[in-house]
Amino acid sequence: MKVIGKTKKMVICYSLLFLVDLVAIFNDYVPVSTLKVLVYVLCFGLLLSMAKPGILRWQETKSFWNLTAVYLVVLFLRLCVDFVLPWKGFFLYLSPLTILFFYFTTMVMPCYFIRRIDAELDYKWFSLIAGLCLCFYLSYSYNEIISGVAETATTGGQYAGVGGIDIITYGHLGLSLVLIAFYVLMYLDKKFKPFSILFLVIGFSSMILSGSRSPFVGLVLCLIILLRSKYSKWYYAIIGILVVIASFNFFSAEIVRLNEYLESIGITSFGRVVNTFIGGGISMDEASSGRDDIWSIGWNMFLQNPIFGASYLLPDDSYVHNIFIEQFMALGIIGGVIFVIINLKAVLLGWKTMTASPKTVLVYALFIQYLILGCFSRTIIALGAYWLFMFTTIRNYERIKQESYCFSNNSNI
Repeated sequence: MKVIGKTKKMVICYSLLFLVDLVAIFNDYVPVSTLKVLVYVLCFGLLLSMAKPGILRWQETKSFWNLTAVYLVVLFLRLCVDFVLPWKGFFLYLSPLTILFFYFTTMVMPCYFIRRIDAELDYKWFSLIAGLCLCFYLSYSYNEIISGVAETATTGGQYAGVGGIDIITYGHLGLSLVLIAFYVLMYLDKKFKPFSILFLVIGFSSMILSGSRSPFVGLVLCLIILLRSKYSKWYYAIIGILVVIASFNFFSAEIVRLNEYLESIGITSFGRVVNTFIGGGISMDEASSGRDDIWSIGWNMFLQNPIFGASYLLPDDSYVHNIFIEQFMALGIIGGVIFVIINLKAVLLGWKTMTASPKTVLVYALFIQYLILGCFSRTIIALGAYWLFMFTTIRNYERIKQESYCFSNNSNI
């Protein structure tokens, strides 16, 4: 580990933790679970070599880390009660050992180590490495769609999965690539601009092919954040979003024409997005893919057991498709409120960090993106990118405060 510099180790580690799901493309050759274990073991070694004791904490972040520790303990107890002690089965994982493994490696391990790393992430190389890896994975997966290998689900032509992962995650990986493209365009040297064009083309095409709506919701919100980081005045961001919306309406006929072309060659997934945002006479159940009914069931489970929560899963052993409802449903009022406070603090402190140091906006935008993903899909212990970028957002705030503190002290000498 000594051969690799600390900043390079951070880039490697963060890229691996962010893109660990991409090992799914090797599922025909090696068990994916084995590959993920190897990735997490390597990341554990990298994090261990970078962590330092005694990092200075600030009042705003002490409460965040303390509440997060309480939340992780409460969640651990719920997982033990629901799955580890009496193995009831889990729709996503095959054994209680697997559940605990992902609980520790996607949540506890990053929380413990990231808060002890004093080095700053090299955003240039992180964006380029992550972007190129996403380009390879997403373009590699086109073959499944074009050749018809990807199975079509029962949700209006949306694919059941591409490249070995669920299609919503596939669409959000495309969105991540688009956000990285904007970041490269806004903050890196001109010689890297061709990468931004490549990232935009592959990212947008993947969002279109996924047929998932939440990446387009995330694009609008994250675009506001990116514009706000570059242009200090609010009206620049507002003007930018208005231009995007106006362009979307102006080019609606072309979007419909694109959808018709895709349908003519057998790709019907984009129709779900077009019908939702442009209009197709669809009902609420079609627009939400039944999530409104699922959310109602999950919330009623919380109301029936408001103190300690009812269960991590719905009565049919499926999940509730919303991490906030999930926490209230599983952990009760205390766990749910703690989870809400954790996210509010991360959002607010991340905004302050972005304002003070605009180059950190990439991590903050990715955190917001995967927070949005969690509101529409995934369960909390299968949302590693969300935890990675949340903890990094808070650590960035502490680093900015430390730099400001040192500067003010030196100025008084």
